[in-house]
Amino acid sequence: MTKYNYEDALYDDIADYVRDNKINIHDYGEDQDAALENLEEELWDQDCVTGNGGYGYATTDECEEFLCHNLSILSEATHDFGFDLTTQTTKYSIEELPKVLDSIVRCYLLDGALWKYITDNWG
Repeated sequence: MTKYNYEDALYDDIADYVRDNKINIHDYGEDQDAALENLEEELWDQDCVTGNGGYGYATTDECEEFLCHNLSILSEATHDFGFDLTTQTTKYSIEELPKVLDSIVRCYLLDGALWKYITDNWG
């Protein structure tokens, strides 16, 4: 099993979203910081980018595989968002939990991946 690279996957998903929706990142702000803030707000709940819009971009099995070699990132993300795995996991079914956790990781890493995309494509 190959380690899933969340940062690369997010970057590609952002690029696909921008292309598919014919977005000009310059329309999101007069500088890169403003574009980051405004575009991040739009992408936060886009299922195809963060999985946060309904957890439908990947299957449960895919999400389990994505998380498998990324437990340190999962730990950072759940800590940062205050998601206590010992208490919060009872709110979700076994089928939902991998998708929820995958979405938490994607939301946690969104800012960095989006910043990289904006700086690579601002020119």
